[in-house]
Amino acid sequence: MPAAHLLRRRLALANSVAKLFFALGLIRPISGLVLIPYTCIRSRVIAGFNEVVMFRVLLVLFFSATVQAQCPRDYRSIDRGVVSEKVWLEQVFNEAGCRIVYVERPKHYTDWLWELKQGRIEVLSAITPLPERLEYGQFSIAYAQESVVVVASSSIAKTVHVKKIIDLLTLNLTVLGPSSGYYGQEWEPVKNELQRKGSLKTYGNWSEAGGLLQEKGNHVAILVDDAARHIVSRSRQKLEILPTALYQSDVVLMFSRKTVTAAEVEQFNAAIKRLLQRGVKPG
Repeated sequence: MPAAHLLRRRLALANSVAKLFFALGLIRPISGLVLIPYTCIRSRVIAGFNEVVMFRVLLVLFFSATVQAQCPRDYRSIDRGVVSEKVWLEQVFNEAGCRIVYVERPKHYTDWLWELKQGRIEVLSAITPLPERLEYGQFSIAYAQESVVVVASSSIAKTVHVKKIIDLLTLNLTVLGPSSGYYGQEWEPVKNELQRKGSLKTYGNWSEAGGLLQEKGNHVAILVDDAARHIVSRSRQKLEILPTALYQSDVVLMFSRKTVTAAEVEQFNAAIKRLLQRGVKPG
């Protein structure tokens, strides 16, 4: 049951119980237990009304507290540095009646996966569901598609003609590319060739990529689309996202196999389905 719907039912229950207790004359002693002094209220009618209101508040706190109790604990994650993805992750957890907390972000993406593998975090967002990752992770249902795009300075964007990842080898520019992560099968051999030619400069995370794009020089960056939009919208330099996607894949939440059960993953899958059915999507 959605957390919001569950809370509405419990609010209605709290209201009914408050009316019953007031009718039976039981609110006065119970409210006294929580130190609500009668002497500060002059009118008996006002006193009764305020006791009902206060008692409803107490019942709401009692009943609504169990909404979060659907989850056995907090779930740890890493903030990727992309606002839209963080908002989506929190929407999923709120819908499931759970709470997400963020730990310090390691510099390199491979370290994020290591933290999940070791059970030091429970979940990562915007993950490509590769078969080899099933050894230590569990995937949610796909909730969006992610594209690999090229970002360039507005001053050179019209001169950059890239339709496929292999076209990066034809550029007389420095390519800013990820030091790790999956960007399609073509990326690794192209990355190796760019390194051999001395045309590659790597970044470890999105913040670092954004910083490199602010530096002077002729370069382009390879980024996933949500990170690209985030960087371009906050850039001091005029940047553009080129229109062609070099690679596309589904993205999922990935949960640690070490600390998260299959039943918990299904709870989040149900939350994702409800959000998508209501038209709530990432970004």
